[in-house]
Amino acid sequence: MKNKMVILSVMLSSIVYSQEMATTESGKKVKLNSNNTWEYYSENSSKNSELTSDDLKEYSNSISTDLLDPPTKLFKDGEDNLVKVKVKFSASSDRFKETDFERINLMYNTSLDWTKRKLKNPYSFEPKEMDLSYDDDNGIWWCRIKYVAKNSYGGEVAGSSFFTYPMEKVYRPYSDDELLDITSKRKKKKK
Repeated sequence: MKNKMVILSVMLSSIVYSQEMATTESGKKVKLNSNNTWEYYSENSSKNSELTSDDLKEYSNSISTDLLDPPTKLFKDGEDNLVKVKVKFSASSDRFKETDFERINLMYNTSLDWTKRKLKNPYSFEPKEMDLSYDDDNGIWWCRIKYVAKNSYGGEVAGSSFFTYPMEKVYRPYSDDELLDITSKRKKKKK
């Protein structure tokens, strides 16, 4: 009797905490959310979470996403659920030619990871918007993440984080001291 109760409770908890999947008459997969909403499900969700050349346009010596209506991509929140995030990008054509999409997407993902790590409750993290741009004056990439998360009282608050990266490689964002050092050296060179 105890074994049956344990099995039943495990089955019920897996049903409660999992998202339900359904298939439409036309064969499309749909994810049914616990808040009575639904969305189409794609098994190639990694494609939906990367910026590609299809998302960018060229405007007089610069490459960017449509800044008024940026593309929406899927990224993981604090509980590893995929959520829709607006993704912005902007760089001069010259700087864009010096990088690639692997590096661009790495900067987005690194910024998301570092933002989540800084929170008191990383499981409540839900990214809303990401903006990656190249600053020609200082020779750095910068990435801003807008998100919502719960504070220590359980209330949901909006927040943002800001990271900078070198042009050469991405392994971690610059620290505040490194950024100050770089910008002061560039200012001295200009004088």
